[in-house]
Amino acid sequence: MKRTITAILVVAWCAGVGIGLRLGLRHATAAVAGAPSSWPAASNLVHSQTGPTIVMFVAPESPCARTTLRELAEVVRAHSTRTIVVVEAWPGIDVEHGPTWSAAEAVPDATRYVDRTGVEAARFGARTSGFAVAYDAHGALRFSGGILAAPADAGYDAGRRMLASSIVGVTHFAERPVFGCAPEDPR
Repeated sequence: MKRTITAILVVAWCAGVGIGLRLGLRHATAAVAGAPSSWPAASNLVHSQTGPTIVMFVAPESPCARTTLRELAEVVRAHSTRTIVVVEAWPGIDVEHGPTWSAAEAVPDATRYVDRTGVEAARFGARTSGFAVAYDAHGALRFSGGILAAPADAGYDAGRRMLASSIVGVTHFAERPVFGCAPEDPR
């Protein structure tokens, strides 16, 4: 009888862990949203005509945004590329005085842009904080996705390498899932 109860408890515990992991990963990662293959003509953001442009979308209170921006800053320092950091604006949040805005300021020569209506996020297919796209000087998409595999994934990981390879022309195109919160999820 004790063995049967123990076996049932172990099976229930394993099922609970599996369900929890599945739900956690579904929240933590999002499939790449399908960024446009060329720079959106209607965008208010300006891309470089002489080199690659990286655009990263972050939520103002996303717990992983600051880590993602530190990783982006490393790529930009190493490869001197035009960079635009787009911070989604939410009602009741002072985006321009928050920690994510300050972290975006640390990205070398980055243009910071507040997306008050979510229009730019929609134009580029951004559905998750930490979503990045890189376009070449001709406006062709070279990278789409995330540079972190997890919030504590700082360091030269696969996403950062993929972004760097795509902006220097080693890789024609790279795509990677994004780790982060949905922009409308203010956690």
